[in-house]
Order: sequence, then structure tokens, then C-alpha cells
Amino acid sequence: MTDFRKIKTRYVRSKLKGLDYNEENAEYIQDLMFLERVVSGERINYISGMSYEQKKRKYADEFRDIYTELDSEGYKQYLENEEQRERKLEESRKQHEQRMEEEAAISRESWAEVSRE
Repeated sequence: MTDFRKIKTRYVRSKLKGLDYNEENAEYIQDLMFLERVVSGERINYISGMSYEQKKRKYADEFRDIYTELDSEGYKQYLENEEQRERKLEESRKQHEQRMEEEAAISRESWAEVSRE
């Protein structure tokens, strides 16, 4: 069972206050508490990291508010890092598409050459 007294932020406490205690609401608050712990620096393993990434997307607004309350400067840095990561990812996608187009052209040309022999 979860000890909800361990909630770190006023934001998550205020979310809990508006909810009845049931399985769905408890899971929601537990997810937010998990985000709090990771943002606070708790080390997690690979599987937990996947869960963290999923919860960050699922609860994007809550994640922003939790992170901002715990470490507003850290959140600004997080956003800058995410922008940079997205730019690199987009550049990588473009390079991959260009390589695939070049390889397709080589395949077509070589096919034509071989078929004319």
C-alpha cells in the first residue's frame, strides 16, 4: 500500500484533495508520486525509465507542474534539452530518408544496368 503522506509537492496534494479514495484515483496519485520521486533525483532502472517516459507523456500537464514546483530552473533546462533532442532526432530522420532515397536510386540504376546486359 502507498503512504500518501510521502507526497512531495503541494500540487499533488491538491490533486488528491479533490478525489475520492478508489483504485483509479489511488493509481493516478501513485503515478504522480512516481513522477515526483524521479524528478527529485531518485535513481531508477531501465524498466522504470520506460514507465517514467510513458507517464511523462500521459500526464504532461501534471509533469510540468510537478517539475516546476520541485525545480523550476531544472524544468527550463529539461525543456531546452528536449528541444535539442528533438532537433537532433529530426536531423537524423532527414539523413536517414536521404540515405534511403540514394540507396533506392542505386538499386533502380543497377537493376536497369543488369537488365540491359
